[in-house]
Amino acid sequence: MKKLQIALLIIFLFLSVFVSFSISQEIKKLTTGMPNTVTLSNGDIVYDLNGEWDAITDDRYYGTYKSVWKITQEGNKFVGYKLPTSDWLAKGRGGIKGELEGDRFKSLYVDNPAAEWTPSKGKINDGGNKIVIEVPIEEYNYTSFLTLTRK
Repeated sequence: MKKLQIALLIIFLFLSVFVSFSISQEIKKLTTGMPNTVTLSNGDIVYDLNGEWDAITDDRYYGTYKSVWKITQEGNKFVGYKLPTSDWLAKGRGGIKGELEGDRFKSLYVDNPAAEWTPSKGKINDGGNKIVIEVPIEEYNYTSFLTLTRK
């Protein structure tokens, strides 16, 4: 019985180390000099999201429509504004905001007129040239999608 416990403990430790290593490698796969990246003062490398982005919103309630967004970034924090400013966004208030960690979002929020800043999920694809954001619209029980493509 004791040998089985030791064997299970070794397997558990091996799997823990493997998973931790895999996750850390996945987050830190950006390297200095890669296109669309910036090196932070602490040495971390994140995607540089600054600039204008073509956007397609796919929303069950409002339909599918195109727009343009401008993202400004300082360090690993960013804010995105819809151009021209939408009626439902207060002047100077962004439509998306969040923090980056490596090649992914550490946090991501979308300004939802019904619920203010809604925690959302997103992925950065195509070497930092495409962002797909999933916005849960809980009051109507569906998910809206915002796809941004670098201009």
